[in-house]
Amino acid sequence: MSAINSKIEGYPIIPLDDDISEKISELYEKYLLSHRPWIADMLIAATAVSYDIPLFTLNTAHFNFIHELKLLKHSIKPLPQTKGSWFQ
Repeated sequence: MSAINSKIEGYPIIPLDDDISEKISELYEKYLLSHRPWIADMLIAATAVSYDIPLFTLNTAHFNFIHELKLLKHSIKPLPQTKGSWFQ
């Protein structure tokens, strides 16, 4: 757990509130049939939209259909993953 904590230290913690909860429901209902979103992705998107925070992600395919979400453009390529290397 300390490896995870050291990676996220310094980032603000945004509590789940009524606005985010309502936005999750709205986004999930809106995109369920057309895009089959993951509920975790809708939580991330709803938080970013509710707080007007741009989202930086390497997984743009899970978010690019959400028009009200601001995705940060970048040219970073993900590193090849090896077993157990995510938090090293």
